[in-house]
Amino acid sequence: MLDTRARLVQAARRLFAERGFRNATVRDIAARAESNLASINYHFRSKEALYLEVLRQTFPRAPAEAPPTDPADASPAQRLTDFLKHVAETPDEGLKDDRARLLAWETLAPTGFIDLPAATGHEPHFAEASAVVRAFCGDESGPEIVTTGAYWLLGQCMLFRASYATGAAPDRQLAERLIRVALEAVGEAARSGAPALPDSLQHAE
Repeated sequence: MLDTRARLVQAARRLFAERGFRNATVRDIAARAESNLASINYHFRSKEALYLEVLRQTFPRAPAEAPPTDPADASPAQRLTDFLKHVAETPDEGLKDDRARLLAWETLAPTGFIDLPAATGHEPHFAEASAVVRAFCGDESGPEIVTTGAYWLLGQCMLFRASYATGAAPDRQLAERLIRVALEAVGEAARSGAPALPDSLQHAE
């Protein structure tokens, strides 16, 4: 049988995954753990500290994957295509269940408590995505454009990786459409200097 601290972490992980950090209350966490509010204060001192422990246990640092092909002689469009094929078509066994939901919440409503590329082992992917965007936009492009574009590219890939981890076969047509959308979006960012996102996402709340 789990001790009180372990039950609190388990209950918190499920509720944070279901509702996100801001919407999950310590009262509900304690109730699901069949404990009381005092136990959260005793073991973790705060909701934030409990969340950090959930993140620490849920996102152990993953091994880095090999980067895409050598970009030395590749055009920006080829680098982008190679990157998307490499990352999007590789199943990620870690993006399941609570991990996938926590990752989604941190993407939609970031708390600032976690560095997603580092926590999920995707630092090399993020670095390559940034290099791909910079290749389109030029060395003079600002960090906001590069970072926004890199997160968007990586986010699209993670949707594919999570679905393939459930046993679904890679959908080549969807992957090709992703490549076309990404080429258009990043190319437009290079021409206009706008954040590397499709118009539909630029205006989303």
